[in-house]
Amino acid sequence: MRAAVIKQINTVPEVEEVDKPVLNDTDTNRDNTRVLVAVEAAPLNPLDLLIASGKFYTGAPNVPYTPGSEGIGKVIEVSKSIEGSERLLGKRVCFEPRSGYSSSGALAEFAVADQSTLLDVLDNVTSTEAASVGISGLAAWLPLAWRAKLKPGETVLVLGATGAVGQVAIQASRILGAGRVVATTRSQKHVEMLKSLGADEVVVIGNSTNSKDSADPKDLAKQFKEAAKGEIDVTVDPLWGKIAVGAALASAPGARLVQMGQSYSPDVQLESGILRGRMLSILGYTNMLVPHEVLKEAYKTLLEHLSAGRIIMHTKTYPLEEIAQAWQSQAGVPHKKIVVTVS
Repeated sequence: MRAAVIKQINTVPEVEEVDKPVLNDTDTNRDNTRVLVAVEAAPLNPLDLLIASGKFYTGAPNVPYTPGSEGIGKVIEVSKSIEGSERLLGKRVCFEPRSGYSSSGALAEFAVADQSTLLDVLDNVTSTEAASVGISGLAAWLPLAWRAKLKPGETVLVLGATGAVGQVAIQASRILGAGRVVATTRSQKHVEMLKSLGADEVVVIGNSTNSKDSADPKDLAKQFKEAAKGEIDVTVDPLWGKIAVGAALASAPGARLVQMGQSYSPDVQLESGILRGRMLSILGYTNMLVPHEVLKEAYKTLLEHLSAGRIIMHTKTYPLEEIAQAWQSQAGVPHKKIVVTVS
């Protein structure tokens, strides 16, 4: 089969002919509840590039390997031990091959997935559309709806809003009844795009001549409060560092900050009084620890909103043969969801 292959750590994948994966591959260390999927589309995520760089917290993958942390495709073979396995055959699903560490990552014509990762895909949504709101969509919807339990009328701050997660988070905030939504970006050119997605106000943090270290939490807090016309109830934070401190300083009593990444900094210096004085809750979030039934219901909801036009995804597609270009586009922070089409 054709597959994207990374031969050395921190290099761009190339398309090659490799062996088709099989369900009884003991090297994957799985039990007998796996399926074989004919892949139709696979999105690229920052996670894929992080794994390939060798800097992911679980360590560098063994090379050569096929990357791809999620995909959309049809189930063509099922382990016999799966109860009701006949109902899965031919079904179109969203799947995860567990971060593409094995030889059967999603960026290939066929991939092996654990049954426990399968999410149903609605018939009226294309595979490219379904791929655009997988990991990224869930990482935007669930921090608001499930982790922070956003209440109607509350004010939301979306940090790092120009990424795929941030763009969905703005729209999800609106759908969930937020009274006001503030977004942040590092470029003036993205302001109108973020407003078109539902942001009431956009705070531009820094510019091309400023270093990251120039961010002042107190100044940021002032800007956030002015944009919010008050204090923040829920913050979606994929950044951390000084910007998160600014969000904390701008938070209302009982506010929730959902922490889900470290694109700005892996560290933060947050004074105890900021937390105590506001009874601020900092809530960690990762898709990996969300119960499957919660993921399943949330993904269905996302697809329904996508189909109805209530969520808009800015996507750019590449065929598998152009995986190098797609990879480089993702590395350049495209402000669009990159989806690789396989069939």
